[in-house]
Amino acid sequence: MSGSANGSGLVNTGDMEGTNEDPNTHPSSFRSTPENLPLVGLLRQQEALVAARLATATTTANDLEAQVNKLTDQLWDLVKERAAEINALKKANDSLRRDVEEWKTRYQISRYVVRSGRRRRASMIAEARNACKEAARALDSFIAREDSRP
Repeated sequence: MSGSANGSGLVNTGDMEGTNEDPNTHPSSFRSTPENLPLVGLLRQQEALVAARLATATTTANDLEAQVNKLTDQLWDLVKERAAEINALKKANDSLRRDVEEWKTRYQISRYVVRSGRRRRASMIAEARNACKEAARALDSFIAREDSRP
């Protein structure tokens, strides 16, 4: 091996045939000498610092990815809950619509009964309602009497 000093305290350890690299600057062609030992130590400290920062950055990135995944899952759960609530509201709305339609129909029938001169039927319906209310009151009083017995 031919060795030549390049003035920087680093010693070239040999020719680098078949490469396009400058043999005086290629990192694998240098070895430690007493003159460049402080530089080597400094480079190793910098390398360790860069490795530590890279490890910290990787850990931070992994933590952030885990947080994003957790938040995405929570958001998806909220979306599913809201969808269930919306579906329940739609069902309730449909039920209310059917009730409104039923009451409209009842109202139209009652108007037809009154308008068509069949007031007698309307009065019969009113009498039947009153009779039902009377029967309900009688049943309530009977139940109250039975409950008060010893």
